[in-house]
Amino acid sequence: MAELQDRYKPWAARDGLIEVGHIPMMHAQKAVCRSLCTMDRAVSLFDRVVEHLSERGWIDPEGGATRRRLYLRTEEHPDWLLPVPLLEHAWIAGIGQMSLGTFVNSGAVNPEDAPEDWKPGDDPWWPEDEEPDIFPRNANMHGGSLKIAEGTGHVEIKFDDRGLRSESCWSACGDTFWYARAFNTRPWVIDPLARPPTPMPFSLACRPELDVNGHSVDQMVELVLALKPERLLPHRVLLPLPTPGGVEGAWLRAQWVLREAAFDGRLADDAEGWVVVDAFEGKAMAVGPDFASAVARWRDEVARVRPRPPKPEKPQEQKEEAPEHEPQFVRDEEKKVAWASTGTIRLESPALADIGWPIPLPQFVPAAAVPLPPLPGIPDAFRRAGFTRVLRMFGEHGAVTHGVVRDQADGFTLVGEGMLDVVDPATVGEEIEAAMTAQREWYADMPEGFPNPFKEKQPSETHIFKGWDDARRCREPLKHLGGSWGGFTARNINGDQWAWAVVRVWRRDQ
Repeated sequence: MAELQDRYKPWAARDGLIEVGHIPMMHAQKAVCRSLCTMDRAVSLFDRVVEHLSERGWIDPEGGATRRRLYLRTEEHPDWLLPVPLLEHAWIAGIGQMSLGTFVNSGAVNPEDAPEDWKPGDDPWWPEDEEPDIFPRNANMHGGSLKIAEGTGHVEIKFDDRGLRSESCWSACGDTFWYARAFNTRPWVIDPLARPPTPMPFSLACRPELDVNGHSVDQMVELVLALKPERLLPHRVLLPLPTPGGVEGAWLRAQWVLREAAFDGRLADDAEGWVVVDAFEGKAMAVGPDFASAVARWRDEVARVRPRPPKPEKPQEQKEEAPEHEPQFVRDEEKKVAWASTGTIRLESPALADIGWPIPLPQFVPAAAVPLPPLPGIPDAFRRAGFTRVLRMFGEHGAVTHGVVRDQADGFTLVGEGMLDVVDPATVGEEIEAAMTAQREWYADMPEGFPNPFKEKQPSETHIFKGWDDARRCREPLKHLGGSWGGFTARNINGDQWAWAVVRVWRRDQ
């Protein structure tokens, strides 16, 4: 067993962890990936699931001949869709022709079953799957990908130009420490006391019947049909006719409107139940105590305001070609930081279906519906410190969270609901300034050529901080997690992240 570094021992000593799944994490992932080792099998899986679902499944035509996204209709209201596709299949030419680079964390956790002389960056010590000598050579054996999703959990398998599996990408897989430490030896682990709590691993990789050697396509069909995305997706999308961007575009436009409406105060504090908004331009919005009443009120609002499709963007004039840049590499041994640029890269997206906007008759207007929990109160200590309002925040997959807000002359400070029992409202401003000072000094001390976002004044800055030590499960001074620069927009308020953080927004564009 490889010895665990001292700095990681508090992570290994945590109590209250929960194991989920039945076989080691690596074996579970291999069981799924080996079942879909060729694009031929991926296409067969997609087609058979579509056949089994019959009327409950719906393929969005927005992908044209390049991409197929299979959505589920909700059982209670079949006109409404679960907005994350159960399956997504795409043809992508040239997928095996480009590699952008590999990043190695030299201080990574030592896996417990690694050989004594193994170090991060070395080749895996377990045998890799060998490339098959014999494989299908038919019309389906081309480059592309297959994604299987259950709400926020997913796996995406990519295939090279011959149609052979080349790599896979998984959603957040349980506790990150044990994923690194015991990937080959333990089932998935979650930490319910983390902030935010550890996301559950993709349930497909937790099934008791998983065989590390892989499964037949028929068996994989059964496993996919057993997924229950409705338990993880609170939101719904109505798409009476195909639209540009499809279901994903409709939800994105509605999400933007909901975030702006919450930030601007257009959602009443006493609103709860369900909120429905049109997915054209967001002018028709209604709230009801239950789904049916909210939809009925929304339809009345649609008939009144007659929302119209977004205006098409004006064609952009051909821009000058991007200048050619040579690869660059900057390294700072003392800070253990490296920055790399591979030079000029040009990416082209495949052409999708050319779908026009439908005539905006009331019966053709798309919509999104989200359950709306009641607005919580503001703790007394925060109210005394100038936090005067509660902000509803909409996550990427329909979850609604909250944060308390202190408006200031140059912006605002928000403390997410998951940090209210941790942060001291009387000193949060000073902690933010201390964390920002450390961040600016860190950038100023980097070698020439390292990008420094603080060098130029921007219309606004948004900075996110964490004040909880997940390893020791205790309060810690606020640490800078990340920042963004440019004009502020409420569309970027991500409730999934902000609910577990302290956020400071400086606005110079007011």
